Amino acid sequence: MNMRNRVLTIFFAMTAFICSGQSFVDKYPKLTKKNLPEFFEDWKAYSDSVVGMVSCHSDICNAVNAEFDSCFHFIRALQDCASHYVKRSKRKDYGIIPQYIPVEYYPIEIAPTDTLFFSWDYASLHNDILVNDTITPALRPNELYLTMQIRDQLLEFIAGQNVRNERPAKFIQKNIKELRKYIDHYNEEHNGMVVFSNYPYVWKVQATKNFIVLHIIASNYSGYEQWYINYGNGFRRVPGEKNVWIE
Repeated sequence: MNMRNRVLTIFFAMTAFICSGQSFVDKYPKLTKKNLPEFFEDWKAYSDSVVGMVSCHSDICNAVNAEFDSCFHFIRALQDCASHYVKRSKRKDYGIIPQYIPVEYYPIEIAPTDTLFFSWDYASLHNDILVNDTITPALRPNELYLTMQIRDQLLEFIAGQNVRNERPAKFIQKNIKELRKYIDHYNEEHNGMVVFSNYPYVWKVQATKNFIVLHIIASNYSGYEQWYINYGNGFRRVPGEKNVWIE
């Protein structure tokens, strides 16, 4: 089975399960300080149930999971270093990663040196064969999957209002303080929005048969690309960050 068929099979097999599994959010019409611990327990149970259904072994999945593994170990190393100087509180410290990562796949081969294929939108010449899908990365220890529904629930908790289609005017600091008891890292508000996923994280993938580009958000203000190229004997990670951007 080729990569395209594997991605499609996984996507359709997961859809019905995931849509019903997220129903735990419906138990909480309004998040409060009192029900927040139960919410995180249900969230953890939901994430663990998704892991049991994920079976993704394509080159793209391997690249994404390798990148998240690298990010996870980097973050944990920094925390261990900091713990020598700052006493860490007894918190759950859940890490958060996106459950669905969009993938733009072109079932063609390009020259390994043609690294402008995506940067200069050469891919638009092949839109007729573009395959839009999503993949679900694996979880590291104590991580949770973030979906749009869960994100909206958290944002409403710290904003005090439903803000699905608009940016909140202000945030409730006491609720932010409460939320920080459970998450590994709270990314401060930026332009009226909050990113709950741990930095750095893969937010999008573009790929051909022999070229994989991971788009990575490094902070509220920066990001970069990580490349994987197949030179004929499997995909290899290209050293260094590519197309770094800073706002």
